[in-house]
Amino acid sequence: MEVDFGLNVFGFFSSALGLGEAARSTVRGAQAVGLQVGIYDIPLKRHASSGEDDLALCQLGPFPVNLFHFNPDVIKLLMQNRIDQYYLAAKYNIGFWFWETQRIPDHWVEASALFDEIWVGSSFCFEAVAQTVNRPVIRIPVNVGTIFCEEPLGRESLGLPPTGYIFLTMMDSQSTFERKNPFGVLEAFEMAFGRNPKDVMLVVKVINAEASRDYVRLKSIAHQNTGVILMDKVLSRHELNSLIKNVNCLVSLHRAEGFGLPIAEAMSMGKPVIATGWSANMDYMNHENSFLVPFGLEPLVSYETHYAKGTLWADPDVAYATTIMRKLYENPGVGEEIGRIARADIARNFNPSATGTAIRDRLRCIYQTIE
Repeated sequence: MEVDFGLNVFGFFSSALGLGEAARSTVRGAQAVGLQVGIYDIPLKRHASSGEDDLALCQLGPFPVNLFHFNPDVIKLLMQNRIDQYYLAAKYNIGFWFWETQRIPDHWVEASALFDEIWVGSSFCFEAVAQTVNRPVIRIPVNVGTIFCEEPLGRESLGLPPTGYIFLTMMDSQSTFERKNPFGVLEAFEMAFGRNPKDVMLVVKVINAEASRDYVRLKSIAHQNTGVILMDKVLSRHELNSLIKNVNCLVSLHRAEGFGLPIAEAMSMGKPVIATGWSANMDYMNHENSFLVPFGLEPLVSYETHYAKGTLWADPDVAYATTIMRKLYENPGVGEEIGRIARADIARNFNPSATGTAIRDRLRCIYQTIE
């Protein structure tokens, strides 16, 4: 490959949040097919460290193409204060966006003028962005990295009981409680097993939690059930992978997803997943490799942080999720078989080479226009 054929990637590489892992995914993919990548890490003081030590951070290359791996909510501020010189020096600038509903915000449409094109990580995001942005929109598949550099930790090392069936739900508080809907999972678990269950538990994993009203409510509900473990401490990448490895099933009763990384990671480890059958996770979930929860679409009745009143999103069927949770607890072999299918599907379609091939093919087209 030519020395100057590659791209510079700007992102939250060292931060433990979904957008940080998305940026790492892109670099893994590019490197898997031999592309050269310049990396510029943007540390976020309010977010925990990802614990990544395998990327040479802040090593930019002499490439005429920049990829900015964050949403428009922060891009203008960053350009003004930190990366404007790189943006201006490049011949071609790309934004990589993730969004969770069927329409992107108006200020995102305005921000698209800063870029020559937009990349997105799912078909759902593609539909939302392409219908409103007057720029080329390209879907680049996210790859799921769950490689263990050392032996996975055991249950006891993670503070989990050594025996019993364990369900897991995960969320970043910055992604909003309303959208991630952990309360729906708590309700389904209690409907399935009561408040004092035996040999079955639910781990509720939260990061970037603050003393918000929603988090106080979450703790209150969790503490009323002896089968619920609320885990709000920061885990390293190895610890987080080990946590997923040690549970029996992941549950996500989300209202909308821009990709659904924890879902895909659990599937990549052969875990059965119970999840709302709508939005970006439908790129990799189906009735053969997972348990899709029926839903109705309803408008958001009030403004919810990033999402405007009237936004359509899913209302998952909690009673259905309850039934599947009971089924898997009583017949774990059913879930294990579904998990094996899930693992094969993710490995085949969402691996680093799939990401890298899409990036390489698109870069070849870009380079022809800027030479």
